[in-house]
Amino acid sequence: MVDVERWIDTHEAELLGLAEQFGTRVDTVEFLATLVLRGFDDDEIYEELREVTPSWDGQHSPLAGAADLVRELRSLADAS
Repeated sequence: MVDVERWIDTHEAELLGLAEQFGTRVDTVEFLATLVLRGFDDDEIYEELREVTPSWDGQHSPLAGAADLVRELRSLADAS
């Protein structure tokens, strides 16, 4: 099992870059990275996003690019 906190600390620069690229906060990227590293599938991740951002509808939200961001995080996690 991956030590999530250590992984996030190790990849801090990459996560900051993703936050800037996707126009979101680094803590949001870290939250999504935690879900990815814990093995949540896409549907579970989007459900978690809906719970923390109730107005999120997948299109008109700061997290509208969540699918692309999750894909990038999965790629980064797989490369580690």
